[in-house]
Amino acid sequence: AGIRDAQESRGLGDVYKRQQQKVEVRNFGVRKHLLEYDDVMNQQRQVVYDIRNQALSGKNMRDTVAQIVEDYIVDEIEEQSETESLADWDWDSLRQNLSSHLLVDISHQKLIEDAGREDISSDDVIDWVSHEAESVYKVRESLVPEEVIRGFERFVILRTIDEKWKDHLYAMDQLREGINLRAYGQKNPLLEYKSEGFGMFKEMMLDMNAVTVQRMFRTQLQGCLLY
Repeated sequence: AGIRDAQESRGLGDVYKRQQQKVEVRNFGVRKHLLEYDDVMNQQRQVVYDIRNQALSGKNMRDTVAQIVEDYIVDEIEEQSETESLADWDWDSLRQNLSSHLLVDISHQKLIEDAGREDISSDDVIDWVSHEAESVYKVRESLVPEEVIRGFERFVILRTIDEKWKDHLYAMDQLREGINLRAYGQKNPLLEYKSEGFGMFKEMMLDMNAVTVQRMFRTQLQGCLLY
């Protein structure tokens, strides 16, 4: 009986040991899974905080503003470029967007007149809008001392990043909480999270550019000495 009890005891010990190993492996899998989810956010955070830290450091953000404006213009024109012929673009919508964000007035006819030809490409449109926007911004820069406009640029970039990033973090948390339900549809939750998370991040960056541009071009600068 003593031998049988000892054998049973060893057998139970082996079962417990194997079970513990399974739990440890499973816990490692969970930790690794969470780290992979965290990695998605860390990559996005790196992009946002690189811009944010530049503004916080007191760095001259003029080149960054120019890049944000360029990105915004390219995004607007690329959206129209899905329609191959410029004549079929939604010029009313484009005019409204560029006017409300950049104070630039655009029309197909005006572009043709300025170019002196009708065979205009989307790149020509981007170059024309960029030139017009730069002219508008230089006038705004001339209205106040340089240190004021540079401080205002940093303020706008920081404020807009913080607003949009906070909203994005909440949206990503919501996505992460519901993503495991995708496993029931034979989909990989992590791949779905990465794919949708990237799409949401891209939308956030587009929105951040648009709001930053609008604030930079449309805020009354005369009252901005406090920045």
